[in-house]
This record gives sequence, structure tokens and C-alpha cells, in this order.
Amino acid sequence: MLFRSTAFGLIVLFRETMNARTKLRRLMAENAYAVHVFHPPIIVGVQYLLDPLAIATVWKFALCTLIGGVACFTTSHLLIRRLPYAKRIL
Repeated sequence: MLFRSTAFGLIVLFRETMNARTKLRRLMAENAYAVHVFHPPIIVGVQYLLDPLAIATVWKFALCTLIGGVACFTTSHLLIRRLPYAKRIL
């Protein structure tokens, strides 16, 4: 019961507070499918780069999430979407 209440509460919270269109949100929405398709090699690469670090796994996860997310959206926006015919597909 608590999980359902929290889930519905978060849905309502985000619907009420995060519904404004900003330039960043528009760019992320335009690149979401390309990120979904091309994120595995980027995330695996970031994981291999973080592997030798002597820090707790939870911090590696947090770093991989942050660095990987930024790298995926940046790669999608600057490289993948500029390829010929990519805008038709992605």
C-alpha cells in the first residue's frame, strides 16, 4: 500500500511541478530514442573506465549514471543526430 501511495504521489507531484517546457527538456525529448538505441556501448565504456577506481560500488554506480547519462545525450545530440538520414529514423 505504501509503495502505491508513493508512486501515485510522485506521479502527481511531477505532473504538477515539472510540466514546463524548457530548452533542455525539449533537447532531451528529441534525443531520447537515439539515447535509448545507442546507450549500451557508451555505458559499458564508462564502466570500464571506472573499474580501476578504488571506491565503493555504489559510488561507481552513481558516477557511471552521471557521466554515462551526460555522455549519451551529448553524443546523441552532437554526433548521431547529425548523420545523414538519422533524423528520419531517430
